[in-house]
Amino acid sequence: GGHLSADAAFGKLAQMQFAMFSRIAGEGKPDMAKGSASCFSSMLRRKVNKDGFAKYLEVLKSCKDPSEVAGGAALLLGQKGAAGQTANFIELYRTSVMDATEGREGRVASPLITEAFRPLFKILSHDDFEALVPDMCRVLRRTPDLYMKSLAASIMHLSVDASRYVEKFSGIVAERLSSEKLR
Repeated sequence: GGHLSADAAFGKLAQMQFAMFSRIAGEGKPDMAKGSASCFSSMLRRKVNKDGFAKYLEVLKSCKDPSEVAGGAALLLGQKGAAGQTANFIELYRTSVMDATEGREGRVASPLITEAFRPLFKILSHDDFEALVPDMCRVLRRTPDLYMKSLAASIMHLSVDASRYVEKFSGIVAERLSSEKLR
């Protein structure tokens, strides 16, 4: 067979690491997951991997498989460089969690991917969260049964005061409840 370029080989390796971590975390083995995340962190800190975080983030942004995204997000959001990449992680959250619940192919956001993005909610500023609210409301209106549980689990981890957004969310919930009663 043909040889992969160094970047392509790194991409394949990163995707496998993400998928393996997702599987370990998804099988309810917290000690093993913690150990794996710790090994990953120490590998990224080595001088050899000067741009390691950025390279892994680029691979993560190209992942389509939900388990790879969950594993990669969980690993990378646990790193020191994550706070400086909030916009990239917000976009990943939009595409892999929110967009995944929409349309004919929509599916429930898995507990694993919800858990993977939990650290994102801890580092969101008011401006970051406020920018996400309209999209969250849109998804809640369209597919509340697919997104509600994930959203509730994520909002619990916000480090900013979410009380100013309660009205927006409760309006949609009331709207949905009254439309259910009419059926």
